[in-house]
This record gives sequence, structure tokens and C-alpha cells, in this order.
Amino acid sequence: MTKENSLLINNINISYTDSQNGFPVIFQHGYTNSKKVWAELIPFLINDYRCITFDSRGCGESDRPQEGFTLDGYVSDIIAIADTLGIEKFNFVGHSMGGLIGMWLACKIPERINKMILIAPAPSNGINDGLLFEDMMKRNRKIRKDQDIDILIQERIRTSSMPITEQQARERSYDFLDVSDEHFEQSGQMILNANIQTHLKEILNDVLYIAGAADFLIKDNLKDYLLMRNATLHVFSRIGHSIPREIPKECALVMKDFFKHGVVNFKTLNNNKR
Repeated sequence: MTKENSLLINNINISYTDSQNGFPVIFQHGYTNSKKVWAELIPFLINDYRCITFDSRGCGESDRPQEGFTLDGYVSDIIAIADTLGIEKFNFVGHSMGGLIGMWLACKIPERINKMILIAPAPSNGINDGLLFEDMMKRNRKIRKDQDIDILIQERIRTSSMPITEQQARERSYDFLDVSDEHFEQSGQMILNANIQTHLKEILNDVLYIAGAADFLIKDNLKDYLLMRNATLHVFSRIGHSIPREIPKECALVMKDFFKHGVVNFKTLNNNKR
């Protein structure tokens, strides 16, 4: 059973869920999302792992401070959550912006991570087309100002690689409209200006990249994956960016296999002693 509660960390209240039993896995959601992004996936994992999801600062039911929306700030929040729950070492799973945060977590505090899964992570070297990104931000600011959920619903129905209902599209649109302005603006700039690619070769933890072949980030995901020294890759065909929601069961199976067997690639196979 998953327990929902709140933690006071770094002077803010964080809303979280905790399934309580098993080896701990901390989940970091993406930009303009909340812990609800994991709702369909967690049921496939809780019999084997202690699943901990949370709303990042400025998102969902957590507090909405004015600052802290940086890679260092997010890493500090994750470690504070682990410390407050008495967790020394944990598996980490990050989606989109959460994957970018995970990369920096592994660079800064690798000793706290057992294994790490990056699902369609935001690029380590930022967004290449800054003008296109700013155009998107202007459009999204207007949608948020007008609280125009209908345009978001139609967009999600149209772009989902798996069929979704109007109600599902509506539920998935709430978070986008609900996150704080500080989160929306400052985290957006963090993603745009990320510059940690040169640090990826320092990461020695076991890493699994999960990507969607139909995701607009696939090229960036492959570039970052190839820089990792101890990583493996799984690509889902015909799937876009929202992997945890679109194929939760299939994603969970790949995650469980990685948690059990670790990195399997040509190096590990060549070193395999039978």
C-alpha cells in the first residue's frame, strides 16, 4: 500500500508517497508535471521495491517558494528527502527534466545512488535552438495565463503515441496549468541553459537510458548515452516522450530487469565468465 504524506525539507513542505517496503527507489518527475506522472507505473513495482514519489518544489501539492529551481537545488531536495526518510542508498528514476537532475545527482553525490534510470531525459547540454524554445515558452505563458485547458487537451490527444481518452488528456493537462510561475520560468531556463555534458564521463554508476523512438529528444538522448562510461540503452519503438504514462507496464518490466541485472552491453558480455 502506498502512503501519502508530507515532509519538511530545506524549509519547504514536500508532498510525497511511500510504498514503504523493499529497496528504495526515488522518482523525480519532469518539467510542469507532478508525482501523478508515475501513478500508472508504480503498481507494477511496489511488490518488489519501496517506491517514493514526490511533487517537486512549485509543483502539485508541494510548497511554492521563490527560488531553488536549479540543478543544485533539486539535487539538494532529493538528498534531503532521502535523509529525512532514513535512506542512505537508493535507486533513482528521473523522467525528462528529472533525468537531467539525475545526471547531476550522479555527478555530485554518486555514492548515494545504487542504480539510475533516465527516462527520455532533458539534454545535458541544453536546448540547441534557443529561439524555438523561447517561442514555445511565449506560447505556453499565454496558455497558462488564459488557463486554456481545451487547447492542451486536444494537443495531448493528437500527439500521444498511444490512444488516450479526453478525461485522461484533461487530467494530464492540470499540472501544466498548476505549477508555480517561479517553477515554470526558472526551471525552463535551467533546461534551456543546461551545461553538464562534459561531466557525464565522470558518472560510474550503473545507468539505464530509456528512450522513445518517436521522441523529439531521441538524438540528444543518444548523444548523452554514448558519453556514459557504464550505461545501457532501451528504445521503445513508436513511443514518444511520455513513456511512464503511455506504456507503464512495459516500462516497468524494463526497469525491473535493469534493477536485477544491472548494465548489460558488449563490454559486460565480453567480460562474462561462464
